[in-house]
Amino acid sequence: MIRLTKLLPEHGPNKLPEPIMIGLVFSDSKGGLKDIKKQKEIFRILERNLKTNQYTLSYSVSNIMNGIKYYPATDKIVGNFPKQVFLHPSYLKKVSQASLMNMDKCRFKDELMKVSRTLEVKEK
Repeated sequence: MIRLTKLLPEHGPNKLPEPIMIGLVFSDSKGGLKDIKKQKEIFRILERNLKTNQYTLSYSVSNIMNGIKYYPATDKIVGNFPKQVFLHPSYLKKVSQASLMNMDKCRFKDELMKVSRTLEVKEK
């Protein structure tokens, strides 16, 4: 029996593809993000979704989470996030639609909307 890793050595057990990163900006037009509980919940949701998809792409959850920060001057959460983890699978194949980032295209939109109904996301 031929092993798949022998046929495709570049995609062996230690060679997962690098993710395409997108810059995201989270904001809340009505309630703002100054509430620490709201910030922590958003960070928890992002980290949980990174951990669940960590084994299909090559990235470090801690490195990505360290790059996502809350900026009090602008009242926004800004950082880079893997495109494949953020976007709903139906939008990954549609390049033109995936370029216009919004909350409707988010894979875990329902979780984020529980934090705040007015939460918005845009591409940086």
